[in-house]
Amino acid sequence: MTDRVDLDVDVKQCSKCGMVKAHTEFYAEKRYNSDGLRACCKACHLRGQTRNRERAKQRAREYEARRDLTEKRAEARVYRGRHRAAIAARQRVRRATFPERTRAWDLVGKAVRSGRLTRPAACSRCGVQSSWIEASHDDYSRPLDVEWLCAPCHRSKDAAVRAALGASND
Repeated sequence: MTDRVDLDVDVKQCSKCGMVKAHTEFYAEKRYNSDGLRACCKACHLRGQTRNRERAKQRAREYEARRDLTEKRAEARVYRGRHRAAIAARQRVRRATFPERTRAWDLVGKAVRSGRLTRPAACSRCGVQSSWIEASHDDYSRPLDVEWLCAPCHRSKDAAVRAALGASND
């Protein structure tokens, strides 16, 4: 008995592995090819995506390793190691002195980690792109009502609030 090939099924050759496969084995890509399909099959595309993801993770690990070796971070690590007890004591005093702030900070952190709040990539005041945008509270009794600011904008906002409070107390 001879093998029959179904001529009704459209086939295409994968540009990566060279195998001839049915059109269902290719992702749609209308922008580049006249047949509306990607040049490589789904299996080859998946292998490429996995390889790229692993390369990106490795680049990120290498970047973090280089970053950890910078002089400033090394100095900070040494300082924290030498002054661990004093830093912990200051944190305990601050948390005891400002329990409402502490609660708000903790709730924002938990909300960010759980996905209820998302930290944007840019400051809401100046629009600068930063790797670390801070949550600024106008009212600590509403802990999840925050404005996302870069550190310089956050410091200037807090200074303006302190100045306004100081002027009103005179």
